[in-house]
Amino acid sequence: MLLNGVNHVAILTNDTDRLVRFYREVFDAPVGARQGAGEDVLLTFIDIGPSAELNVFQVRGNTEAQRQTPMFGRGRIDHLGLQAASLDAFDTIRARLIERGCTDGFVTDFGPILSLFFRDPDGLEGEVCVTNPDAEPGVYNPPGTPAAGYPVIKQPDGCTAGSALPADCSGAGAMSSLSPEGRTRGSLRVTSQTGRGRYDECETSSGSSATPGT
Repeated sequence: MLLNGVNHVAILTNDTDRLVRFYREVFDAPVGARQGAGEDVLLTFIDIGPSAELNVFQVRGNTEAQRQTPMFGRGRIDHLGLQAASLDAFDTIRARLIERGCTDGFVTDFGPILSLFFRDPDGLEGEVCVTNPDAEPGVYNPPGTPAAGYPVIKQPDGCTAGSALPADCSGAGAMSSLSPEGRTRGSLRVTSQTGRGRYDECETSSGSSATPGT
């Protein structure tokens, strides 16, 4: 192996200060240098590990951060997966995300890892992973397998820093236990799902569709 990890991921934002505050408050992520990258570009570095960082670009007039699409419809890079430093750190992050309305708290037991999905203030989907202390060698679970001890706390009602999740669509966990063909839950029905047990679009009781993040 000639590599030892990912150095950085470059992302776009409409509000650098808001995104910096989110990563600092939720993940205790330190912010490195800020620099201009041209007259209309601000580049900010957020550390997310010993050798990994987010390169956050805010570009005047660029609206890409406003364009929200379902999983597997986002181009070559789909979502951001973060590794928690420990199980205690994972639990702390989960509690902070729930408090901010950025996740419903559902944790998937994939076997070797535990997984929690969330959306950041710009609507970018993220995942927090941690080694499963109860993992059994060779056992892999499908998407939507609930992890013991992690109930769904609440449906996300919008990240307090400005999440793009619509009020009529619940988060990953609330839908991840449903079958791919969809099942009614109150006035909400899943009309399609992705391979990780996520939803692609929601249908409200009025019959209208709402794509998450729009």
